[in-house]
Amino acid sequence: MNHCSIVIDRSPERTWAELEAEYGAGIGFARAGYKLEALNEPAFPLGGYRLWREQNGGIDERICRITEREASAMRISMRADYLSPDARNMTVFTTFQALRAGATAEFHLDCHSTFDLDVGANASRDDVARAVVQLGDHFDRGIAQGVSRLKARIEAASAAE
Repeated sequence: MNHCSIVIDRSPERTWAELEAEYGAGIGFARAGYKLEALNEPAFPLGGYRLWREQNGGIDERICRITEREASAMRISMRADYLSPDARNMTVFTTFQALRAGATAEFHLDCHSTFDLDVGANASRDDVARAVVQLGDHFDRGIAQGVSRLKARIEAASAAE
């Protein structure tokens, strides 16, 4: 489980609109060089998209499905299935939410994932625990960097208006 929260110096409504565009429409991924293709799956009526880009000599490919979109709570939840061979069958469940913090927004990101853990067949419980902690730390750093970039972009775009 990973959690990150940060105050964004913009209104919660503005922050929510940016979250909807960034994750609900996938604009943030397109900005990062991914190609997007909208999904039309009856089992996921809130929508989603397939995204991919070449990266490090391979393809980073994911299917992102919106599982919750609650405008009144300024919250969107997604499931991302990572399809690349080196992704270890990873599935990530993430919730993004903008909460009112006075005149500003408090942005929350909560996620958990499942994946094939790369440890030897004879790994001890301690080996597995160490590998889980190391991956959790890796994910925490990546999430914190991504959230910091999102904060800077939202604040800069809003200030330019």
